[in-house]
Amino acid sequence: MTTLIILSRPEIKIFENPPQFQARARKKYFAIPEWVSEYLRKTKSPSAKVGFILQLGYFKATCKFFGKHTFQPDDIQFVAHRLGITTQFLPRNYDNVTVMRHRRTILKQLGYSHFSSHMRMQVKKEADLSAPTQMRPKEIFSSLIDYLYQNKVEVPSYDMLAKIITESFRKYEKQLSETIERELTAEDKHLLDDLLAEDDVYQSPDKQGVKIKRYNLTRLKRANHSTRPSKIKENLEYFLVIKEKFIKLQHATRSLKLSPDVIQHYATIARKAQIFQIARRDEKRYLYLLCFIVHQYYTMQDLFIDILLQSVQRAINHARTEQKTQLYETRKTRSGSVGSLVDIVNKARDILAKQDIPSEQKLQQLQKLFFRSDFQGSTEDIDVILKALKKETAKVAKDEDYFDALEAESLKLQNRVSEIVKQLEFNEATSNAAIIAGINYFKQRGGDITESAPVDFLEPEEQDIVYGENGKLRISLYKILFFMTIFSRIKSGELNLTHSYKYRSFDEYLIPKDTWDTDKQALLQRAGLTKFADFQIVQKELAEILHKQYKMTNRHIMEGKNIYFKAHGSKGFSVATPKEDEEEEAASGISDLFPKGNFIPLGEVLASIHNATGFLEALDHAQITHIYKRPETKIFYAGIMGLGLNIGIKKIARISTSINQNTLETAVTWYFSPENLDKANDIILAFADKLGLTKLFERDQDKTHTSSDGQMLRVAGDSLNANYSFKYFGKDKGVIVYCFIDEAHRLFYSTVVSSAERDAAYVIDGLMYDNVVKSNIHSTDTHGYSETIFATTHLLGISFAPRIKNFQDQRFYAFEKRKVYEEMGFPILPDETSNTKIIAEQWDQVLRFIVTIKLKETTASQLFRRLSSYSKQHPLYRALKAFGQIIKSIFLLKYIDDVTLRQVIEKQLNKLESANKFLKAVFYGNNQEFSQETKTNS
Repeated sequence: MTTLIILSRPEIKIFENPPQFQARARKKYFAIPEWVSEYLRKTKSPSAKVGFILQLGYFKATCKFFGKHTFQPDDIQFVAHRLGITTQFLPRNYDNVTVMRHRRTILKQLGYSHFSSHMRMQVKKEADLSAPTQMRPKEIFSSLIDYLYQNKVEVPSYDMLAKIITESFRKYEKQLSETIERELTAEDKHLLDDLLAEDDVYQSPDKQGVKIKRYNLTRLKRANHSTRPSKIKENLEYFLVIKEKFIKLQHATRSLKLSPDVIQHYATIARKAQIFQIARRDEKRYLYLLCFIVHQYYTMQDLFIDILLQSVQRAINHARTEQKTQLYETRKTRSGSVGSLVDIVNKARDILAKQDIPSEQKLQQLQKLFFRSDFQGSTEDIDVILKALKKETAKVAKDEDYFDALEAESLKLQNRVSEIVKQLEFNEATSNAAIIAGINYFKQRGGDITESAPVDFLEPEEQDIVYGENGKLRISLYKILFFMTIFSRIKSGELNLTHSYKYRSFDEYLIPKDTWDTDKQALLQRAGLTKFADFQIVQKELAEILHKQYKMTNRHIMEGKNIYFKAHGSKGFSVATPKEDEEEEAASGISDLFPKGNFIPLGEVLASIHNATGFLEALDHAQITHIYKRPETKIFYAGIMGLGLNIGIKKIARISTSINQNTLETAVTWYFSPENLDKANDIILAFADKLGLTKLFERDQDKTHTSSDGQMLRVAGDSLNANYSFKYFGKDKGVIVYCFIDEAHRLFYSTVVSSAERDAAYVIDGLMYDNVVKSNIHSTDTHGYSETIFATTHLLGISFAPRIKNFQDQRFYAFEKRKVYEEMGFPILPDETSNTKIIAEQWDQVLRFIVTIKLKETTASQLFRRLSSYSKQHPLYRALKAFGQIIKSIFLLKYIDDVTLRQVIEKQLNKLESANKFLKAVFYGNNQEFSQETKTNS
């Protein structure tokens, strides 16, 4: 059985060789505790003494043993000098029996276990659990390493882990193949094989001579992101084909129990491969095609929901704009009518105010004013004006003009979303019953609404307005209110799809409830979260920390030690943050190490980096097997430059010598996946980590400080991922490129998000991508902050340190009552008492939520998007927010008290500004606009 290629050769070399320590790390890991000194006194051989210390230090750093021939020369010299040994270390003098005895001693003293055959079985079980949930071997490799760390087990060789993962993958693929063979009927196979047939349009006589023909599979691969009715209709035509096949094949997909990652993996192969490549895969082609059908069914339903949301929002915006326009246009008419009445009222008041005439004469003058020629109109005119004003006032009070504007928008919206609603499959078990009844009625009637249409899903004022003065149902208004209710229920999590990547109910994204209830302790252990199992213990620890921080922060203020704090009486306080004195000197010192005024061709830069790191070897073929000859290195360079410079693959091929466009496009299709590009970046980051230069940027080599921020970029063409933002894009649409950076300026993660979303939902995604850079403290600006992020990062073992705008206006929380701190005379007081009741009630669900993220069952951004849609109603959201308020209060008190912390946060966030400048300089093609409509166009 061929072993899967999990790590590239450079990565394997790093994994199988001792770490390269800098001076500070060398002192830390090769320190000699008392028990080691005692052990060495019994050891006679100088080489054995040096070898023992080296094995111990390397193991403490990596939980792994390395061959004696791989020991680093600088480390040998350092340890020998520390031990006062002058003789040369020779591997042959450090015999294998002694090596193994030393390893057993190290394991025993550090409390670790040997990687035995029993432990191999346990790791194999862990790999078997991971294989059905995702198809990225490197992710499983990392999770197995974490599993060994948490269980204090020696990390074995790369070959051992690679064989275990390969066995798990092959076992899972065999199970899939057997299930497909058992479940698929001849009719099912014919249905799937039809995807590999030519489009029916070529059956007509006039099309017989066409040389390049499109296949059914090709026709169904891509969907249009436009909200134009004609494009939506095209999407629906393709979707109906997919839907028919999905329904007929649903019995097989249920039996396979495919995870989203597995579906996407095999569907990607089907989408990228040519027809003949799939057709010759024998029985395995049915797995590819089945996953393709499921994937397209999920993604197209998500696409239709995105279209519906965007179309309804646009209709609402247009109606509000029309309402304002109508109000402005009627202002003149209304002003004239009101002016006439005011004139009459003023004259009447003048008459009544006269003191020199009797009441009878005043009455005569009033009658003359209202009923004779002094008033240009008649009493009927006054009645008409009064009636019109009364009607208009009532209309404004009930927002009737807005509903009229909505009614005018209804037809355009119906053209876009009526058919979408008819075809979507909503989950009745997890959705609001009233709107489900309305949707079912709409589907059953084919969109033809009658007086018997259900209105329970509408708000009370909408139920009143939807019937006209004659008591008849206003059909157009009903429909747009119906679509708006669907819009709001999807947003609030009260209306969910059955089959979807993005719009299922929140609970479906978490670890299944029955699995959690049965295996909770094992899952907590796998995630390394057992210390949080009991909330009472967690609460006690946090209460002590928070109380101490209140005392420390306030005492430093009261004693005058916090010279940057300034009280403003009833208006609160402010805290100044001076610039770090050493920052400019350090920065200039580092900049002196780089060459000045040199221009280096980008191809030469890429070649130099590859020669040093071998990063191109991370660009593997999308298929695990059946891989063709690898393209030349120059092809990969051209692909990187074409995409990275945003000039496109076709243009880079045209302007380059000896680059064939078809070869380049094929290479980009099969090798340039997001996962591969991440792996390549990881190799470069790991290499940079070994350079002494990167250590100059680190304040504390035991902690890694990272930060994240977004950069706005325009999107050309139709894309539902892009949104309007006049502030950033004018009249155009755009997205946010959200990047993560560490102290050494290493950009270790990036993603593209909608400009309509808050950055906070994506902070955890970057922190969980910890293959190379493992963050200990993370900073963002205000957009990346939320109280739920404070809670999540704390439970993941990461300190969250954002720069919050007007942070002094934030509310402070405590376990104690405010009076306790008032009696101490503290200037910084808690505003509220922490809601520990909701936290305690939901703690089990909080842990389930965090374990789901930690074990990478679902991305944090997906969970936060669904959870935040429920807003304050969801008890888990409230519990996370309440817990986050505690962590936030501890941070804010430290932030006020520690000027160094404030300076470090400021400095780290400034590093992203330089990274964003670099992005703009490099990504210069096509007016710095994305031409892709989705995150991964292939």
